[in-house]
Amino acid sequence: MLRSLLFLSLLASAWAAENPDWTTPLEPFQIADNLYYVGSRDLASYLVTTSEGNILINANLESSPPLIRASVEKLGFRWNEIKIFLNSQAHFDHVAGAAQVLRETGAQDLVMAEDAEVMRSGGKSDFAAGSDGILTYPPAPVNRELHDGEVVKLGDMALTAHKTAGHTRGCTTWTWPTTVRGQKRNVVLVGGLMYLPQYRLVDRPGQPASYPGIADDFRRTFAEMPGYPCDIFLGAHGMYFDMLAKLQRVPAEGQRVWIDPDGYQKLLEKSKRAFEAELSRQASQPAAAPVRDWQPSPGQKPHERVSDLFGGRISLYIDLPDNHLIVVDQVNRTRTIIDVPRPEHAKLTEAYLRAVEHAKIVTAEEKDEGFTLTLGKVELVFTVIRKDNRSWVVIHFARLQPPGPKTFFAVPQVWEETDPEAARLVEIKHYFEQLWVKAGL
Repeated sequence: MLRSLLFLSLLASAWAAENPDWTTPLEPFQIADNLYYVGSRDLASYLVTTSEGNILINANLESSPPLIRASVEKLGFRWNEIKIFLNSQAHFDHVAGAAQVLRETGAQDLVMAEDAEVMRSGGKSDFAAGSDGILTYPPAPVNRELHDGEVVKLGDMALTAHKTAGHTRGCTTWTWPTTVRGQKRNVVLVGGLMYLPQYRLVDRPGQPASYPGIADDFRRTFAEMPGYPCDIFLGAHGMYFDMLAKLQRVPAEGQRVWIDPDGYQKLLEKSKRAFEAELSRQASQPAAAPVRDWQPSPGQKPHERVSDLFGGRISLYIDLPDNHLIVVDQVNRTRTIIDVPRPEHAKLTEAYLRAVEHAKIVTAEEKDEGFTLTLGKVELVFTVIRKDNRSWVVIHFARLQPPGPKTFFAVPQVWEETDPEAARLVEIKHYFEQLWVKAGL
């Protein structure tokens, strides 16, 4: 357990290292009369002040709460004055710090219903959990589940929660009226608009959509959002609304730089075009044959070395014309179809061979304590073993969870523990996730 916690922590750190603007502090600033920015150079967090306490929107990374708290206090507000916590979406880069914020402030956590269980599970129940960039985080309690169009009130402020699903099932865009130097303005805070590369938008036999109705959710989002009244355009990431560039203009132009309804509409149109292009691309791809219907061609034989190593239990067919790898479990009478580009065939084939060969070492030698890591539906068992005064880390079993008609036995990595273990785990985690995405798991 200690190793797995260390691994997840290091993995999140690795993501932050790849995105320095996620963790680099930014001087907090005022956007409107009762609205302040308290996030980093890209991960946005907002403080809405009211007559009966304050509202915080987004807690960002697990490491972000101290940065956010410092910004809140630098503006002259107290941390414990936060009474309500809201979020834009339940991905780790926006809510991983929520548990700490809630614990320290005692605030109530209000979450769009479709993202509520994701928050409670610390991201484990996300439909894309375990795929590239979708990390888990400390679970956070949810005090109230919200629904599309519901209004959150505190003191003299009222914020409307709009379910703009697709990026997550409960992705939330917030709108509310405010004032800038006493003049009424409408705020739109965009939660998220883009599909991720691993999302399946088209539902077809053997290749289901990432979740039922994901394409319709995106369509509904792009149909409704242009109608939201917008003067002040904000987002869950600073890059959504060109925050850093606009900050450079503040000394000359003042708070009016945040008034950008045209920028809001341009972002919607750009995101909609990208979605439609990806939907068209996925729809034009030939459908994979359903796993249960696949049969080897006349005379087609399984990979001999794989069959020998598995004692005939597992057969691997390389179906080159259809660009598939097919794994057949002869004992359980199950099949797994993997749709990958041809250059990946050799890599995945070698993965099976290496997995089985080194699994024999695991069963023959004394094992150190290992741990299990769940990546979405895939479970990996890491084991450290010793042989001839050498130390090895072996991933010797993986399967779809819960156990069902598909069982995935391939394990594409074994390494000698000459480098720090945690660093290697971070490296292999990314490698695994890419394979799972390509394999459609």
